[in-house]
Amino acid sequence: MRSRGFLAFLATQFLGAFNDNFFKFAILALIATNAPDDRDTLSSVAQGLFALPFVVLAAWSGLLADKFSKTRIIVAMSAGEIAIMGLGVVGFALQSLELLFVAITLMSIQSTVFGPAKYGFLAESFDEKQLTRANAWVSMTTFIAVVLGQLCGVPFVALADGVDLGAPAVWFVVVAALGLVASLFVPKLAAARPATKISLDPRPELGAAWRDVKDSPVLLYTILGMGHFYMLAALLQLILLKYGSDVLFLDERWTAVLVATSLVGIAAGSVLTARWSGKRIELGLVPLGSLAMSAAILVLARVEPGPLSVGESALSWARVGWPFAATFAIGVAGGLFSVPLQATLQHRSPAASKGRLLAFGNMISFVGIFMSAGVLFVLGDGVLSLDVPDMLSTVGWLSIVGTAVSLWLLPEAFLRFIGWLITHTLYRLRTRNIEGIPASGGALLIANHVSWVDALVLSAAAPRRISFLMYRKYFDWAPTRWLFKLLRCIPVASGDAPEVVQASLDAAGEQIEAGKLVCIFAEGAVTRTGTMLPFRSGYQRIVGGRDVPIVPVHLGGLWGSVFSHEGGRMLWKVPRTLPYPVTISIGDALPSSASPREVREAIRELAAEAWPEHRDKAHAVHVSIMRRRARSVRRTLFADTPSVWLGGARSTSCHIFLASALALRDTLAPAWGEHVRRVAVPLEPGLDAQLAIYAIMAAGRVPVVGAEAQGDAVIDAVTLATAFGARRSTLRWRVGLWLVPSGWLASWTLTAARDLDAPAIEWCGSMSGAQSHLALHAGVEGVQEMLSVDGSDGVVCDLPWGEAASLQVGMFLPLLSRARGALIANPTDGRSFGKLVDASRGTLLFTTRDSALNIVATVRREKLGGLRFIALVDQQAADDDLRRAFVARMGIEPRPGFATPELGLIALNIPDVRGHGVFQRGTRRGTWGHPLPTLAARVDGAEGEADVEGVLEVKGAPLAVGGHDGANEWLRLSVRARLDDDGFVTLVPSTTPA
Repeated sequence: MRSRGFLAFLATQFLGAFNDNFFKFAILALIATNAPDDRDTLSSVAQGLFALPFVVLAAWSGLLADKFSKTRIIVAMSAGEIAIMGLGVVGFALQSLELLFVAITLMSIQSTVFGPAKYGFLAESFDEKQLTRANAWVSMTTFIAVVLGQLCGVPFVALADGVDLGAPAVWFVVVAALGLVASLFVPKLAAARPATKISLDPRPELGAAWRDVKDSPVLLYTILGMGHFYMLAALLQLILLKYGSDVLFLDERWTAVLVATSLVGIAAGSVLTARWSGKRIELGLVPLGSLAMSAAILVLARVEPGPLSVGESALSWARVGWPFAATFAIGVAGGLFSVPLQATLQHRSPAASKGRLLAFGNMISFVGIFMSAGVLFVLGDGVLSLDVPDMLSTVGWLSIVGTAVSLWLLPEAFLRFIGWLITHTLYRLRTRNIEGIPASGGALLIANHVSWVDALVLSAAAPRRISFLMYRKYFDWAPTRWLFKLLRCIPVASGDAPEVVQASLDAAGEQIEAGKLVCIFAEGAVTRTGTMLPFRSGYQRIVGGRDVPIVPVHLGGLWGSVFSHEGGRMLWKVPRTLPYPVTISIGDALPSSASPREVREAIRELAAEAWPEHRDKAHAVHVSIMRRRARSVRRTLFADTPSVWLGGARSTSCHIFLASALALRDTLAPAWGEHVRRVAVPLEPGLDAQLAIYAIMAAGRVPVVGAEAQGDAVIDAVTLATAFGARRSTLRWRVGLWLVPSGWLASWTLTAARDLDAPAIEWCGSMSGAQSHLALHAGVEGVQEMLSVDGSDGVVCDLPWGEAASLQVGMFLPLLSRARGALIANPTDGRSFGKLVDASRGTLLFTTRDSALNIVATVRREKLGGLRFIALVDQQAADDDLRRAFVARMGIEPRPGFATPELGLIALNIPDVRGHGVFQRGTRRGTWGHPLPTLAARVDGAEGEADVEGVLEVKGAPLAVGGHDGANEWLRLSVRARLDDDGFVTLVPSTTPA
């Protein structure tokens, strides 16, 4: 877009459009000055001479654009414009309307030939990703040129009153010469059909264009839509002239400004189209633009300021504010309407006949412009004699009817419209490797199933239309059956008769053979656990015997949105954020022989690679905590030991926690020099340790956690007690956290790591390691998604201090998820343990096998009554005796999970989901559960086979540590394991470390 060639092209067409309108409106101004009695007649003649060649010469202009290089035509027409403007100079010098009418006719012929070459140049120079943006730039600059031409043309004669018009008219030649110079730098293109023969009879060419258009519904309705738009645009331009003079009582100059306001709106709408379309041609903006234009026209029709009172100005804001705003809105909507249509025509037209079809589209557009005169005659004095507001109302309702008809005829635009609304209101859509969807030919897409709008979201992202297989019960639901038919859904159900099931699968296979895209959600149901369900083998009956690619698709980020089952509810919940970030990842094509396990593993790998993109983690962990929790007054952090820094307190609100941590930072940080990068925290788990960790991170240093932690400086019990005696007041921080927006305060007061892959924290326990800010975010997000953690939860953790999982779930999970948190300093004290769980209103407990044995023996059942989930995060097998004892005494089953000391949680078992007609497994006994949603796992040497023992390898953003690119590199762990077809991880007991 910033290349010299494209800028030269923009300059060429801008100068041409400016000169055309400057010249045309100068002629209209001359007519108004020299022939006021015949003004209407002569103006109509001038307008007709300008528009007629676009209809009469359309066939030949298309032939020329295909036979010759479009660049050569652009240069030739730019050169011809100089000669035409020279004739215009003579006409103005002699003030001869006859010569000027000849010049305006020649200028129109030049523009007729220039048009197909111009738009064909765009289609041949840009791919689909850039075509909408290129058209938006052309549309914006064109309408700016039109406005400037009008503004210059109208006063042209008045400024030259009493002066020879030949001298100022020389500027037309100067502008044309500048256009020729710019055209010489336009990149050269080869001719599309150099062997084309040009006949004097236009009928064969028009017939060929009609056959091409008729055979493609998208092209047909696109061209008709363009004709509809230009008819409305021309009609509104004429009505706005009457509206300005008859309703607003504006003079001729300000009426022209009113019309120009709509053109400026079209330029703005073109820019908006480029922004909202992204890297595609977004047909969904067409109905949006059409409906918005209809609404703005109806609003304008309702604005009737009434007659001017004595002394009142016609230009007062009360009179013209709303009319000008509505006129501008009409233009913006027009930009949304027209730019995608123009880009679609350029993109969908076959390369060999692009010029022909673009010329045909131009012809239909000017037929619409001619029809606008007839419509105005019917609405006005000719037939219905409507006043201006009634004309506008009629046009607005006709536009709505036209929109409804077009959506019925072209459902693809309607589906794009729905998808666009969803993905630009509820979701923020990103795509990865969208080029992986074949540009042509058939393919089977296999995607995970997360929410009830997966098909709409995928349809909105895909460059081609997709047919979906779906459960027959939902397909047959009357209120939405029409939508599923538009989506080309193919109903199927396991309860159908075998021949019915086979017929549905055969229909899908036939569509693929016909070169279309078909998508199946191989899980067979929307996930209610948040994890990927087992893949069924039904898709193999679709591709069986067909050599077609299988394209894996991962839908990331939809879990937690209102259309997912996160938290056990669908629709009736508040989403975590709006718009919800969603990433659609397309994998490399697999052969048709790929097994369900291979496809599932490919999609899991896409999930691991996509997480950093579909979660906008633009902030370091401590910055994110402040931005989310600065004003929280909930009692969130609990500890088993009293806090020295907080004067013996055992708990605090997050608000006071942040203020106290910042005061601690202010007290200790001045003594640290630049050489101090790592600060050791050899404290027991509790509030003091958490305060120290956050204070170190807020100072831009890296905390090192663990009893044996070492660093460039240290915060131990003695240092903390000394700092407490000399600490600065937390009052200013408490006031600041209340009054200043948290985002501003974080930017002003926190030293944040610019590189999210930089270490955020180091562990010094049974094994040492470090985790980056990105890894901490991803690990916490994975646990949060898996367990649906929210503000009503209390997280209790007694995992070994100094290992990754202990602070991952004990400190950072509560702070980043708005839950309460409690770190256990002495898990062997059953009485204190039970009191803490009860006081913190704990709902989630992360413990070890040894601690679980102690809990069964010493803690009273009622103290754990609020728990909904217990995870045994251990590499030791959870035996059935412990499980039965825990269930018998506590009434809740502990779920095994797997963590490593240096990486944190890797896998978890979660509760099964049971309901009427629903069972989804979250736990499989004898396993350590599913990998976190932000991770992918595989067994080295399994090669796609189930239950093969080997070294466990993992990939994902939580592993971005020590220079390792977790999202794109597999990391070998020091354990051996098996993976079953459902994705559950089983550690091999014989080689598992004790």
